[in-house]
Amino acid sequence: MISALVVAHGLLGQALQDTLSGILGPLEGFQTISNEGLSAADLEARVSELLDEMGEDTFLFTDYFGGSCASACLENARRRKNLPVVSGVNLPMLLYFLSHRKEMEARDLLKGLLNRGQNAIRELEPPSL
Repeated sequence: MISALVVAHGLLGQALQDTLSGILGPLEGFQTISNEGLSAADLEARVSELLDEMGEDTFLFTDYFGGSCASACLENARRRKNLPVVSGVNLPMLLYFLSHRKEMEARDLLKGLLNRGQNAIRELEPPSL
């Protein structure tokens, strides 16, 4: 099974985890970390510690490219071989990941969750009467 670590600003990661738990029940191999109260170096070190605990088969998710959370993820990916880092994390993406991570290879899972996450962004219009 592939694990996930969500590195996000403020309470976003915890909110995603709480929501996912409400939909899917208890989540195994899924953790979050906030940058709140951490320096860039401390965040990077904490991400590294969690990755050591979670093992090799882990995906890193972050909220947006360019922030301290993404920087901490990318720095860890630079030092570790084959560590996927995905920015723009959203609920549909994580639902797909959690629903398919046991039966899919990492490369195929990555392609699928990127597709799901991007396709979830739509302009909605109310139905006409």
